[in-house]
Formats: sequence, structure tokens, C-alpha cells
Amino acid sequence: MFKIGTRYGPDDVELRYGNVYQCQDYPQWSRTAIGADANQIPLMLEMAKSWPGPYGLLYVLVLSRRGHARARYQCPRPCGYNELESFAHQFRQYLEKDARHNLWIKDVGSPYYHAEFDDAEDQIINYWNWKPFPLEDTDNQ
Repeated sequence: MFKIGTRYGPDDVELRYGNVYQCQDYPQWSRTAIGADANQIPLMLEMAKSWPGPYGLLYVLVLSRRGHARARYQCPRPCGYNELESFAHQFRQYLEKDARHNLWIKDVGSPYYHAEFDDAEDQIINYWNWKPFPLEDTDNQ
């Protein structure tokens, strides 16, 4: 059983990525895209373990065979490493062997908000008569 393959003659043949990765840098954020041939969950957990945490999870359901909405399903709160590990191991076979979804893990514990800059926030907000617009979910990625 494999996640992605192609028909080669009468047989289905598994597509292997070749254990490659790519660092993708954007103006506001960066990520590492990995094409691992096997054991993707232990690899993801090993990488996440080096982050300070807590972790945000996003389950992206691309196609449902059970009638669920194609959507991004965000974990309702940041979780600790033990919760992440438990979730990933419980669904390891499904996550590694089925192509209907993607799983994104994000370190949400890195930003630092310093009290000594609270006055600067007030000063900026009061500097001009700003015209505020509500944030969209994609504004802070």
C-alpha cells in the first residue's frame, strides 16, 4: 500500500521522491518542504522536537471518501510535543499511506512580545488617525 504511484504496464508502481528537501523563504515566513520516501511521521516528529513549541496543527483534507468538507481543519489550540506525538502515531499509517490530505505542523511558540515596547505600540496607534481594517486569517502566517 502506498500514497502516490503510477501505472507501469499491468502494475501500479510507487512514486518515490528520493529523500529530498527544499527550504522555501518568503517575506514573512519560511518552511521546509520534504519529499521523504518512507517514515515521514518519525521524520516530522524529529524535526518538531527541535522547535521550542507549542505546536499548531493544520489538517488539509483535499478529497473525502466519507462526505466531509474539503477544507483546512485547524487544531483548536496549540498543543505540546507529547500531544503532537500521540496524534501523529495514532494516525501514522493513514497519514503516510493515503493521499487525500496534508498535515502541516507549525511552531507557534517562537514570537516574543516585550513589555518594554507597549508604549511604542500606543504611540504608533496614536501617531495618525489610522483607518483600521480587520485582520484576515492569512495576514499573520
